[in-house]
Amino acid sequence: MSWVLIRDEGVIMFICGSLMLFAVTLGRYLDPPQSDASIRIICDSWMWFVGDGLMLVSAFVAVMAILGGYLVSI
Repeated sequence: MSWVLIRDEGVIMFICGSLMLFAVTLGRYLDPPQSDASIRIICDSWMWFVGDGLMLVSAFVAVMAILGGYLVSI
């Protein structure tokens, strides 16, 4: 598996995480949660957690792949 492929997978995962966060934000803007919608609030918080985690992990993977490719080419 090449470093470029790993970097590209990290970038794609980062984009997916950012789209997930955008979808949650757009959903809150277009249809604000009602006072009795506790399950939606729990779902939104889990989606925020997963989206943030996906973006952090994928950014780390992409940066490590860039550094790995650079160190191999030296």
